[in-house]
Amino acid sequence: MQSVIVPGPQSIHIPPFNAQSFYQSTPSLDEPSELAVTIGGPHGHIGWEYIRTLVYRFLETRAHARANTLNVDWRHTPADREGRRGRTVLKALFFALGRPAVIENNPTGPLSVPHALGSFRRFSIAVPEAVADLGWYDFDGQPSQQDDSVDLRRASRLEELVWSGDFLVLTGKFINLPYHQLSSLSVTGCVMTVQDAVSLLHSCPNVRIVELGTIDDAAARERNGRSMVRPSRMERVMFSELSLLMIESGEPIKGLLDRLAWRSLEELALVLQGNGTKGAAACLIHLNGVDSLELTGNFAKEELKKIARRYPSLMYNPS
Repeated sequence: MQSVIVPGPQSIHIPPFNAQSFYQSTPSLDEPSELAVTIGGPHGHIGWEYIRTLVYRFLETRAHARANTLNVDWRHTPADREGRRGRTVLKALFFALGRPAVIENNPTGPLSVPHALGSFRRFSIAVPEAVADLGWYDFDGQPSQQDDSVDLRRASRLEELVWSGDFLVLTGKFINLPYHQLSSLSVTGCVMTVQDAVSLLHSCPNVRIVELGTIDDAAARERNGRSMVRPSRMERVMFSELSLLMIESGEPIKGLLDRLAWRSLEELALVLQGNGTKGAAACLIHLNGVDSLELTGNFAKEELKKIARRYPSLMYNPS
């Protein structure tokens, strides 16, 4: 029999379980495994007690692994309209994953388990589209004078980030995220400015797959206020590995594409709305190194003909 005590918001004791069956059923360290946490919604939890049991059971079996996935689905719930409790639970989750643990009564003696953040290769995080309360709170949800950001500097194996929801939670509350080591980045379900998009991409020079949406300067300033993203000081960045770029934009696309360079882009997929189509035809006609183009938007027939001549395999979807 074994038990776990993990430093966290408070010392947590996990009830013992059958050690023999545990060691017989533990998967290979290279075998992918998922920690799935649902916060809020009709069937989720906005309290830490239940979720921490899931987390520490996961620590017991998978903290030493190398290819884990963290799937967080934080949904709006009437019991937490401003998102204060949900964000407190989210913070507690990452705090626990970032702390070491000790497995007592291990068959070969006490086993130190490193922080689990370094075991995750993929984060898939969904938060509400608008989180009303982004003030500082402690683990009990009480106002605090201390920064309550989620520090991800220990996510040393992270390669894929899938984010859906409030852009301010990502850029204002998740700090030291290792963008430079990402091979795949998806940020949707939110609004951002062109400058935000440029800065995000410039932070990921090794990325292969990118999905961004929606780029809308006016909507982003109204929703997000002052941007939390530091403007990129680089005029242009070369993406040697980039193969797929998907963008949804209500702003002229030239302002973003002019800040990017690539060797050979297998596919460019654009969903352009409103001002997003302005100047797009001329920009796309003179764009180099793109093998395939998928385009969604409203274009004049003459513009579309020119684009089709440049991209014979064009996939066009009128909006």
